Amino acid sequence: MTVAWLFGNPIIQIQSGPGESKDGPLQPLQTQLLDAICTNSNGQLCITLLGMHSSTTGNSSTNSFEALGVHLGGASGLNADVLQSNGNISDDGTCQTSHGDSNVAKVTAGGNPLVDALQGDSTSQACGGAAPSSSTDSHSTVLALGGNGLPIPATGCDDGTPNTNFVPLAPLLAAVCNANDTNGSQTDAPYNVREALTLFALISGNSSLLKVTGAGPESHAVAPGGPGGPGGPGGPTTGTQGTKGAGGKGGNAGGNGGNAGGAGAGNGAGAGAAAANAGAGNGNLAFTGADLLALGLVGSALILGGLALTTAGRSHRRTI
Repeated sequence: MTVAWLFGNPIIQIQSGPGESKDGPLQPLQTQLLDAICTNSNGQLCITLLGMHSSTTGNSSTNSFEALGVHLGGASGLNADVLQSNGNISDDGTCQTSHGDSNVAKVTAGGNPLVDALQGDSTSQACGGAAPSSSTDSHSTVLALGGNGLPIPATGCDDGTPNTNFVPLAPLLAAVCNANDTNGSQTDAPYNVREALTLFALISGNSSLLKVTGAGPESHAVAPGGPGGPGGPGGPTTGTQGTKGAGGKGGNAGGNGGNAGGAGAGNGAGAGAAAANAGAGNGNLAFTGADLLALGLVGSALILGGLALTTAGRSHRRTI
């Protein structure tokens, strides 16, 4: 799990191998102070600060991240969470399931949603055996108030309609809501890349100078024992890279259950750098995030907004 990348290099990162569980650098503060406050207040005041957890077994990996969580008055009180992300992968010997989700900002009161900004989830499953099967499922929300989506910046952004374009300001600025790529040319099926909101600035042809993405989870699964799968003909013995959770390009906040299956190590490799590759169809599912130029560190305004800028110059199939 990587919180932030700078020039292709991880800044804050944890990695767990089979049989290991790892926490982020602020876990001592969380355990000794913040969790103690929560316990002593009977759950009336609970704070999470840079929560990072990665746990891996021989056939699964679970990874979670939260930049900031403030919970007042318990589950039925006022709860706010900023930059949440999960990336999990599991293998039961018949099916491999990978899941990634992220939420840039979420506020609830009395158990009811107030604000949900830039949310996405992606799940892929591949099953082997006598009747091999595969499936993908994904959803995303740009902005919802009181549980109702808003048509911002265009109709279709409110109800999760895939690949909804907003182009009136092109070529200066354009946007895609719920950008979706499933079982295309990035890697072997089943896979899915979902981006809640993607902005393009200074567009020329199929390229743009700048690109900003909020919430971009990915998932990819390989059937156990299948061709190219763990233990299968021509397949790796240690499994395959798995799911990416995304905190919305916010410095690559998120994690993936990478290399789960067999002796695979769980390596949360970031927020799912699907921005350039998801629509380009250039044959690469962006598992590592190495192509992302994060223009801020954790705590900067961009990260708190759940956004990151990437240098473009890459073609994008979902642009105008």
